[in-house]
Amino acid sequence: MSKKAIKISIVVPIFNEEGNILPFYKALKKNTPSGYEAEYIFVDDGSRDKSLSILKKLSEKDKHVKY
Repeated sequence: MSKKAIKISIVVPIFNEEGNILPFYKALKKNTPSGYEAEYIFVDDGSRDKSLSILKKLSEKDKHVKY
């Protein structure tokens, strides 16, 4: 019998972080321990840069990313 993954949510506040979102996301994915199924929730706090656009594209590619 296989072991079920533990589900966790990681909530990340974002404000004008267009240059940091992808590197941070990649680091999160890389460092999420095995045995966990993570959902990554990015909360954009009214960014004036391309942060929201990047989050939208990222969520289209990865079903575990929410914004």
